[in-house]
Amino acid sequence: MTHAPTIKLTIGTDPELVILNRDGVPINVADYASRTAPFGADGHIYLAELRPGPGVTPLDLCNNVRATLQMAGELGAAGLSWYAGPWIADKPMGGHIHFGTPLTDEIQRTLDTFGSFILPFIEPADQARIRRTTRFRSHTGWIADRPYGLVGDFREKPHGFEWRTPSSFIVNPGMTLAMFALAKALVYEELVQGPCAVANLSPKILNKVSVDPEDIHQAKRESLEPYLPVWWQVINSLTYFSRGHEGRNLNGVLQYLRNTVIPRGGFNTVHDLKKVWKISAPNGATPPRTVRTVLNEVLEVDDLTNVIRFWQGGGGNTEPERPNTNNTTTRVANFANAVRDDLWATYTIEATHPEVTWTDWNAALNTWGAERIGAETVIPV
Repeated sequence: MTHAPTIKLTIGTDPELVILNRDGVPINVADYASRTAPFGADGHIYLAELRPGPGVTPLDLCNNVRATLQMAGELGAAGLSWYAGPWIADKPMGGHIHFGTPLTDEIQRTLDTFGSFILPFIEPADQARIRRTTRFRSHTGWIADRPYGLVGDFREKPHGFEWRTPSSFIVNPGMTLAMFALAKALVYEELVQGPCAVANLSPKILNKVSVDPEDIHQAKRESLEPYLPVWWQVINSLTYFSRGHEGRNLNGVLQYLRNTVIPRGGFNTVHDLKKVWKISAPNGATPPRTVRTVLNEVLEVDDLTNVIRFWQGGGGNTEPERPNTNNTTTRVANFANAVRDDLWATYTIEATHPEVTWTDWNAALNTWGAERIGAETVIPV
């Protein structure tokens, strides 16, 4: 009997965000936070940087991000809003991911080839294009020698290395978890020399996903889209997500990218991070939330239009038509089954909402699905 190799690979991150006042103007973060704090000022005075502790699993690191955001909860009491994304208020933001292993040519190639390829599909294209084609001018007049987040942007570190091409993806817990899982899975494949390590892939497959970096910088989705099926073929075959490996329960985040983020045209950057990460000010604890409240918050942050279209068998972005009453029970059950596991994993409900049990979550999804399509009864758990 063969056993899966055990590889302990730590991952970390130091994503950037911008903090806006009530008038939508970026504040000088150095007035509120030190340059060395876990939630601190970046080298640029108008950018904040998170410095959570590293983790072994993507969920560990995602929880560390939330804990670090919570450290700065007092900033929310001053009427300030926090935003992440590629380019907000004329500020470029990075979502750097760190790995506790040395950078090799093979690891760099797999992240450049498979990691960078998907960014134009999951980031908002207009913001991503500006970030990777504009030389940033700082408040002091200094101009960067090249745009921020180009393909091939790595830095070696004492602990290993950081990958600097992604933009700040911490727009919600689901997107954050998905990026950590995808990035770790690609590096993990090289460390265990799985079938999708670059040395083990056929030249034919590599050629089908080896694209012009400028198409990524310009976010030319129409040029890259023909290569997307091959990309998914490789990603779905990564060892990390297979049985017996650490990421075996994280396949849901891949479906979140495929069924929600990509069809929607990239992740949404319009929500205040305090709201989507459930960050409370220290002057009072957040009151307990019922499972239905949690579900409503999730649906408000990431509406399920694309999931509903799949479930309903329809198209467009309008409210789905009421289905045949005879099929209502089946449709509700199908809907609940389609999104229950995905949302539970994507929004790390168990970790971020300990008051919500799996049974309550399942019942709430059935109720919500029934209401959405006009059902007269609720499916029992």
